[in-house]
Amino acid sequence: MFSIGVVVNSRAGRKRLRPAIWQRRLERKLGAGDRLWRTTSTGDLRAVIAEFLSAGLDVLAIAGGDGSNHLVLSELIRQAEGRKLPAVAMQCGGTHNAHAASLGIRGRPDVLLERILKLRSTGRLPVTRRIVLRVQDGKRTHHGFSMAAGFMYRFYEALLGRGSDSTLKVATTLARWAGSALFDGTTLDGVFCPCAERLWLDGERIDFEGVNGVACSAVERLGMGVRAFPLAGRYADRFHVIATRATPRKLLQMVPSLWIGRAPRDGDLLSDTAAGIRLEHDSQIGYVLDGELYEGSRELSISAGPVFSFIKV
Repeated sequence: MFSIGVVVNSRAGRKRLRPAIWQRRLERKLGAGDRLWRTTSTGDLRAVIAEFLSAGLDVLAIAGGDGSNHLVLSELIRQAEGRKLPAVAMQCGGTHNAHAASLGIRGRPDVLLERILKLRSTGRLPVTRRIVLRVQDGKRTHHGFSMAAGFMYRFYEALLGRGSDSTLKVATTLARWAGSALFDGTTLDGVFCPCAERLWLDGERIDFEGVNGVACSAVERLGMGVRAFPLAGRYADRFHVIATRATPRKLLQMVPSLWIGRAPRDGDLLSDTAAGIRLEHDSQIGYVLDGELYEGSRELSISAGPVFSFIKV
């Protein structure tokens, strides 16, 4: 037998339209020893994780999407302080659930929760073990599955500037950027400028000047079927790193291969695994972590974080 605590992000995409209905469906399925918390802010989340750890529950279910998983796991790691981490159930309740899908987890939050609870009597849960990224930017330390700096950060910044990061907005922005790369290039002025003056991989300085994009991932797939990180799950203590210094036109030619996880051999592209990577720049480094935008100091470090057991039902 195991106990479960459900953290519901009441602002997450799928539940924003009918939050009360989703939350009641989840709550009805829980037993006497289980708990459900609703959150609307990071302040709520701090208190909820403290209660979860104090209660000693076995499973943490996150009813939200990619951003919710990042925020909840970051707070859990911060407060756990070396204690054994619970099994985690990603409930696919957000606008984007790409990281759960990459681990083979799909379905509605209430259906996924019901599948887990049906296994309660067996005391056994099917899990897949995976690291998360630890990101330290000089202002904060937090954790997630995928991060990007450089032109990829600016791409996401442009999406949010247009109101949302929906699949349609992603597709139209990609098309607009591709057109600019092929023709006049004016749309991309300032987008592909260097994002790091110095780059270290596993403690070794890399001769890769002019880098304009760096991405790290602990999962193989991102949204829209992008399978850019096939090496992400290969090792227990390493993640997949892609860095580029290619021009927009050249990068556009690489996109089809990168999309399906076949990085071309090119002197302007680095694709490898790492236990740690460090970027240094002459100005503050902005980055996107699991769909959330951040700006740190002039140094950004990404390393292999804790290993979690993610329930796969």
